[in-house]
Amino acid sequence: MTSLGLIILSPAVWPGDNPPVGLNNPAIISMPLGFLACWLGSVLRPDPVAERRFAHLNVRADTGLGAERAVVS
Repeated sequence: MTSLGLIILSPAVWPGDNPPVGLNNPAIISMPLGFLACWLGSVLRPDPVAERRFAHLNVRADTGLGAERAVVS
């Protein structure tokens, strides 16, 4: 969403001589903003099911408990 807004405000699309964003390719701004939004979303709304599964996987990786039930394909 950020990238579309910045593209619309860039000189390639904005009519006139004075666009609000002076970049032809605003990826230098929109990519870090996208990564920041993803990080904030994962920090502010953690998934309890994924955290339990990670804890189980961590114990299994460290100790090997539960490996006898693993399915090898």
